[in-house]
Amino acid sequence: MKDIIFPICAVASWITFLYKASGLLRPLRRNPALVVLCVNFALLGAIFTVSTPAVSAALDAILGLPNVAAFCIHMSVVAYSFAVQAMLLFWTYPPALARLRVRRRLLVLGPVLATMVTLFVLAGARERYRDFLLDNAGRPLVTAYLLFYVVTLAVALVVTARMSWQFARLAGRPWLRRGLRLNTVGAITALGYCAVRVADVVGTWAGANPGAWEFLVPLFAGAGTLVTICGLTLPAWGPRLSALYRWVREYRTYHRLYPLWAALYRAVPAIALHPPASRLADRLSVRDLDLRLYRRVIEIHDGRLALRPWFDPDVAATAERQARLAGLTGEELAATVEAAKLAAALRARAAGRPTHAPAAPAADPAGRSDLRGETDRLVRVATAFRRSPVVAAAARAEPGTHVPDQAREG
Repeated sequence: MKDIIFPICAVASWITFLYKASGLLRPLRRNPALVVLCVNFALLGAIFTVSTPAVSAALDAILGLPNVAAFCIHMSVVAYSFAVQAMLLFWTYPPALARLRVRRRLLVLGPVLATMVTLFVLAGARERYRDFLLDNAGRPLVTAYLLFYVVTLAVALVVTARMSWQFARLAGRPWLRRGLRLNTVGAITALGYCAVRVADVVGTWAGANPGAWEFLVPLFAGAGTLVTICGLTLPAWGPRLSALYRWVREYRTYHRLYPLWAALYRAVPAIALHPPASRLADRLSVRDLDLRLYRRVIEIHDGRLALRPWFDPDVAATAERQARLAGLTGEELAATVEAAKLAAALRARAAGRPTHAPAAPAADPAGRSDLRGETDRLVRVATAFRRSPVVAAAARAEPGTHVPDQAREG
């Protein structure tokens, strides 16, 4: 499993490193937070590259030192756990204050790494093991090395999770807040790796076989890393998701308004500033959607204004009665009545029979003035215009007659 999960994590880490490191080529963006972020991904890439069994075996053979690859992995993991905290500090505090707090952590990291070097040298493994920690968990000096390494890493992960969660509360940008919370999840997930390594020691001394749960090591390490990568990069690519979501929402809204707009355009062609050549051409128009949506709302209002001489108050009263009988209330009721009035007015205009009734008010009957609210209202009107039996009955009725009482929402 390590042969699969660790290379995947290595590739993901190096790709992210290269993507972020490109920002270092632009002097205006060369800031400490970006430098530390790149260091984080470089360390992750190195950790999972060397953790791949074939690579670690090759490194030991090249250097001529047994288990040196495992030692490099452990040192890099501890350094990474401190580098993540440094990055969080640069994200949260002014550069001067962040540097001061990072120096304090470096004063802790130095002795930690020195202790790991000392314990590893004292352990004195003269032959290479496929899994140094697992195969030597019963040796006292290796046990001391392992426990020191795991406890150091666990403390660093807990501190990272705590910092990420606390800073998320203070983050002003939504995607930064979400990224920090994901980083918390990644750190907590990685604690499972520490728990497995402690279980190796306990299981060995208890006479159990730690190899039975060794598959959990790549699962916890890989899952925690991938979640952390997402969390650390989310502030950069998350806003693009928001932009994509807005585009999809505007595209969908734009085309949900089409049936109502098209009916009004056929009756009053002058409302369209740039009419599409066809329905297909309209669907293929994907640029400047915000402007196009705004124009569509305005043109629907212009069409409604042009139909005012053909509005019949009796149609509105009858449509409201039938809609209530169908169980409609609130905004859906108002949208259905408005759609019925438009459908009846379009038919009356086509028949050339003005109602000579007082002109319908031009204002939005819901009293909205914001574009988003009015767009949502018109979407409901357009949906009722296309689907409602009450509206269909109003469109079929002869001008000057009432909508039949049998018209009900199906």
